[in-house]
Amino acid sequence: MPRPFRCFHALILAVFLGGSVCWAPAARAQWTAGDWTGSSYIDRAGGFSHCIMSARYNSGITLYFLLFRNHDLFIGVAAPDWSLNPHSPYTMTMAIDGKVIRSAPGTVLRYDTNRLWLALGKDRGIRERLRWGLKLRLLQGKREYGFQLTGTAAALKRLVECVERGNRSNPDKRQDEPPAADRDKNS
Repeated sequence: MPRPFRCFHALILAVFLGGSVCWAPAARAQWTAGDWTGSSYIDRAGGFSHCIMSARYNSGITLYFLLFRNHDLFIGVAAPDWSLNPHSPYTMTMAIDGKVIRSAPGTVLRYDTNRLWLALGKDRGIRERLRWGLKLRLLQGKREYGFQLTGTAAALKRLVECVERGNRSNPDKRQDEPPAADRDKNS
């Protein structure tokens, strides 16, 4: 992924996940789908921001899927004992059922150094492979993390429903639009 896009994805993650240590987005609603637990989040202005779901595996690693209001998808891995450097390069390779799907730089947020994120964008092919695949492997350097994808189809469907519900619940508070009062002043 070219550097400007890596920076853009890091910026998106930082803004939506609470760009400073002093503020974190507030959870609005929690849900479960099989072994997955999910939540929807609001931003500082009180508008819907994103939905995230996670499942903790026996290895101690937690797998995350984060879907923003614009339907950009991120996958993340975390361990409570990790302390990753936000300024170091972490190239991640994702394979599903033995087939390499994507290899790109991962993102570590400066205030959340136990998680590593990989941008998947809006690629429908990747989403379908995640829904119907059996085994996900994430490789980072010499480390390899394997995850059974049992129940992921239903969980990803529920994640999309979470975002659609969030977008419907607060259509006037969009990130890319100024509040109505500000729009009226500029007219």
